[in-house]
Amino acid sequence: MKKLLSFIIPIHLDSLERLENAICSINLLIKYNKGEIYVIESAKYNNGILNQLFKNSINYFFVEDRDSIYHKTYYVNFLARKITTKYICIWDTDIIISTDLLDKAIVSINAGKVDLLLPYKGKCYDVSGILREIYIRTQDIKCLYRNLNKMGMLYENAVGGIVFLKLDTFIKVGMDNTNIYGWGPEDYERLTRYKKLGLNILINKGEIFHLFHHRIYNHIVQIGASTILDKVQHSSKKDIINILNQQETENA
Repeated sequence: MKKLLSFIIPIHLDSLERLENAICSINLLIKYNKGEIYVIESAKYNNGILNQLFKNSINYFFVEDRDSIYHKTYYVNFLARKITTKYICIWDTDIIISTDLLDKAIVSINAGKVDLLLPYKGKCYDVSGILREIYIRTQDIKCLYRNLNKMGMLYENAVGGIVFLKLDTFIKVGMDNTNIYGWGPEDYERLTRYKKLGLNILINKGEIFHLFHHRIYNHIVQIGASTILDKVQHSSKKDIINILNQQETENA
């Protein structure tokens, strides 16, 4: 019988904060123990830290990449091609969620009628300062829920961070858009494309938490990514199908 779920974590460790956040996310999924864990790390060289920490618990891949811009969509697709489970879950390095919400998501995808599922409804809290330090030490999500009123809202209407996708549908619709280069609106573009194609989308109630890290923005890359999102938003279902058919022909 085909296994149900694999978690995909693309990682670019550009700071100690990112490493700490990655350890927390991976630990959460190891303890949860309801799917295979695939980690793909890209960097100028392989320092071996993550592989040594988790070598018996994850499927680890390293790609040497000296580009200063992180091409996340490329690495998500790279891993998706290596996976055979029915569903994948793209999990951002810095995101934490309650296991109760993960359980609800798995019940939903077990029903087999969901192409894309968000296990929370828009709210993404910013965990910084002393609260981040407490979570790093304890890795207990209850401390975050007890202090919701002390956190700012990073996003009110987030559509990424953690997203479950039916793998054969994901491949059929072209996977993630690799024209989006660097940190950008790849999650919004993906959801927009799924909506335009009339696919089955489910958004559950709940919230996620983003562990703070410093971020370097490249405004030129951001403008390019936003242009791609805008193009998809103004495309018809027929336009998107034509693009997918053209891609399939080019890749044949």
